[in-house]
Amino acid sequence: MISKRALYQLHKYCGLIAAVFILIQAASGLLLLFQDTLSPRLDTKEPLPQTTDGAAADTVRLRRLQAVLATAHPNATLRRLDFPSQADAPYLAHLTDPDSCARYVALDPKSAGILRDGSVWRFPAIALLRLHDQMLTGRPGTAVIILVGLATLMVTLAGLAHWWPRPGRWRQSLTIHWSQPARMILRQGHRILGAVAAVVIAISALTGLTLAVPMVLAAPSPSPTATLATMSDWDGALALARARFPGHPVRDLRSRGADLLDVYFRAPEYGPVAVHQVTIDLMSGHETLSVPADRNTDAWVVALPIHTGGIAGAAGFGFALFAGLSLAMLAITGPALWLHLALAKARNRRRRMAGAPSPVTAIQKVRS
Repeated sequence: MISKRALYQLHKYCGLIAAVFILIQAASGLLLLFQDTLSPRLDTKEPLPQTTDGAAADTVRLRRLQAVLATAHPNATLRRLDFPSQADAPYLAHLTDPDSCARYVALDPKSAGILRDGSVWRFPAIALLRLHDQMLTGRPGTAVIILVGLATLMVTLAGLAHWWPRPGRWRQSLTIHWSQPARMILRQGHRILGAVAAVVIAISALTGLTLAVPMVLAAPSPSPTATLATMSDWDGALALARARFPGHPVRDLRSRGADLLDVYFRAPEYGPVAVHQVTIDLMSGHETLSVPADRNTDAWVVALPIHTGGIAGAAGFGFALFAGLSLAMLAITGPALWLHLALAKARNRRRRMAGAPSPVTAIQKVRS
């Protein structure tokens, strides 16, 4: 059995090493909980007209969107096109420039005019997502996220095991003694918050790992080869895919290599992020794959609603918010407690070297 001292050392050093990364994950995750509200306002220059998904899709045809993009960036390749997720959201095109740099273009759902065009830094909501799941560095950043998730899980479980009270002491272990010095109040608050939030933090870490590990292990998706000036029109492929799942709004289109187009349709009746998938061969114009939402077991479809709390509606959002706030507070108060103790030890060491008694020694001499 691991001793209390070993659990404390494990909790302390893992926490100190990962504290900054944990705080980044907590802060970015908290902001991403409000992504649907923030994205349209952060990633476009002006408020968009109120439309519905169906109206937007009927008003602006895919061929027109491609034409606008081809005029603006003829030598870029189109990797993905996100359809509006709500009434005031734009289309969002994910491009790759000739120099292999990522570029994003937000398009008006009614006129197909370009609202914003540039790198990830011109799209704060996208930059926030890339920070949260990739540390802005792609696959190596996701590998760092996995290490941070493992550290978060280890710190949480070690801290909970170290705190776990003996029978009959539960009430005392969950009580803050406000008459004690500020440092002791902070320490008690840190321990109690960690114990109360341990379950939701562990669930967040586990589901985050479930999302991140496949992103690192999966083979890179083939990049599109045709530029916007020479690529095939996608509207025919979209019409063919719509015939498979009529009545479902399009979530996004993703180019895979030279010939394949993946079409994802929203299926909210199966879950918050559930999707039907259809893959179309652009060369032959035939469907090569069809996966209904009830058979789609991709990690992000299963784990993301748990990670964000979307699976439980308002209650799930509340739990996710509590987990993020708690994790951020713990990532701040833990190093603060360690720093306070380290500074106190350093002061006592300097006093001993100067021949002066430490405060603790001086109190003991007065009492004697």
